[in-house]
Amino acid sequence: MSVTTIMNPIYKCVASLLFAVSAVAVTFAEPALAGGTYSVVVLGDLHYDDETPTKFHGEYIRNLKGAKNKRLDEFKRNAKMWSGPSRRMLEASGKCLRPDTAFVLQLGDLVQGDCDSDTIHTQYLAEATSLLESTYPKLPIVTVCGNHDIRGGTSLRGATKAYNQFMLPYLTRQLSGIVTNAITKTTFGFRRGPDLWIFADFNVGGRDLGVIKKLLANNEDARYTFFCSHAPVIPSDISAKNHARRGIFLGDGGNTKLRREMRAIFAKRNVIVLCGHLHDLEYNDWYGDGGRITEMLLNSVICRNSKLDNPVEPEVVFDSPAKYGDWPADKERDAATAAIDELFAEYRPGLKKRYVARAAGHYALRVSDSSVTIDYFGRDATTPTKTFFLRGQDPSPAHAK
Repeated sequence: MSVTTIMNPIYKCVASLLFAVSAVAVTFAEPALAGGTYSVVVLGDLHYDDETPTKFHGEYIRNLKGAKNKRLDEFKRNAKMWSGPSRRMLEASGKCLRPDTAFVLQLGDLVQGDCDSDTIHTQYLAEATSLLESTYPKLPIVTVCGNHDIRGGTSLRGATKAYNQFMLPYLTRQLSGIVTNAITKTTFGFRRGPDLWIFADFNVGGRDLGVIKKLLANNEDARYTFFCSHAPVIPSDISAKNHARRGIFLGDGGNTKLRREMRAIFAKRNVIVLCGHLHDLEYNDWYGDGGRITEMLLNSVICRNSKLDNPVEPEVVFDSPAKYGDWPADKERDAATAAIDELFAEYRPGLKKRYVARAAGHYALRVSDSSVTIDYFGRDATTPTKTFFLRGQDPSPAHAK
């Protein structure tokens, strides 16, 4: 167990739903619901799939006509994961529920995508959500939209329509009696006790910023503000360098003004970002724009590829911000790399803490007046492998200053 892990609580398979929400204007159903200690099950990218790739991707594979394609390798990886390891991870997560568990949060790329019809894509989403419901039968399931969730195949170029038609009513049902209005956008939010939760669809760029701004404005009294997006807010340099620009919230080059505007808004609210997308475990603590953004990038993709698995104990890549955004010395420079250099330069001075590791598993977010922590459970572990402090003081000797 990591030296940063605090004493483990006793995890029990009992769930209680104790929060009041609204899609935009947030009010408590009862004053008693203002209690502020609770936990949330968190899952990163899952890329749910079948052991037999042709079940959901048959037409896509046939249309390739034998041509090589990296998605075929992803299908093999997924088949390996869902033949056992990923299912065991979910089973372990289901055993780790606490009496104060409020809901389950999945951070996008619930499914692999790559279907060639809306009908198959809808069946795919239904099967994946059914698995989550059977794993957490007494808890609401909340998911954000990832890029794979709306990725079509060869004849179905995009699956946004199928996703929206299935997922928006699904989310409304999951939060029935809690959300006062039907969820009609893939960007939405609610209040859990004293805290504001915002769920953003990064695929739509700046289209839904009005929803986000309204939620923030209507909940200025929130104790903590959680911003959940498939893609991170702080650029990561651990994956392909082009992900640093495209693979972040409002990351397209044309959204620079909006990205900076929202970064400043988030910082002034001291937002806690929960995200996925890059298949690594990352913690970033950034100060700037008059405030603070703390971000956890969480991964639940057990296998890096069809031959290589992620470890239980995190394989640490970086444990400080010292080399953030560095390029290999022999990397050829061009206009694209110069633009990404400028992006890293924006964030480098404010990045005070940084942790990056190869790891995959399930997570438990714990929220109280005194702290916000995330327990990382490596693969199918049922006791925390490592604990991250997002708010509050980490009591471990390794972090005593």
